[in-house]
Amino acid sequence: MTAAESTPEGNLDCYVQARRLAEQALHEQATDHPEAADRLGAEALQLDPVAVAEVLAEHDAAHEPDARDRRTADHEAEQIVRPAGRTSHSPPDSGTMPERGRS
Repeated sequence: MTAAESTPEGNLDCYVQARRLAEQALHEQATDHPEAADRLGAEALQLDPVAVAEVLAEHDAAHEPDARDRRTADHEAEQIVRPAGRTSHSPPDSGTMPERGRS
């Protein structure tokens, strides 16, 4: 569906401007300017929330998901080295592996 199909006549200018502002907000967020991103995003939402949702959906679809929030990620976790060849030390009869000879 194109912008013209999803937007009532007369609101096409608001739709286009809201998309432009939302795209600028994403750019500001990516360049570590959260205040500008918030201001632009709020302005875009006032103009046309559907246009903003479309921009965000397109942005999300174009990028691989990253489960980590980079601002709050535990950066030390990436530096931890686990010993090679470490085996599990489950207590006997813990139910993790069936014993042979039991039925």
